[in-house]
Amino acid sequence: MRSLFILILFFSFRGLTQQNFWSLELGSSGGIASINFEHKVLDKDKLDIHMRYGFSLAPVNPNNGTNLVFPIMGHFIYGAYKHKLDLGIGQALSLTT
Repeated sequence: MRSLFILILFFSFRGLTQQNFWSLELGSSGGIASINFEHKVLDKDKLDIHMRYGFSLAPVNPNNGTNLVFPIMGHFIYGAYKHKLDLGIGQALSLTT
């Protein structure tokens, strides 16, 4: 059971185009599952910057309705060779309906 949870936590499916990614993530910052769009903002020799925007629904309880979750993340990759520094910062905004 624990290994299944770890597998779900890190599962991500991506559809790849040149500068854009669409992904369906399970166990992500958007809750149980989220649909994300990632766009490469900057592509320099040593620095890549990506922005990720997402959408997810999370049921709260019968009295409070549904929670709409909008994860937003900045992703920075720095380095020129095989090993690179990978940093990210983000926020999950939510709205209860």
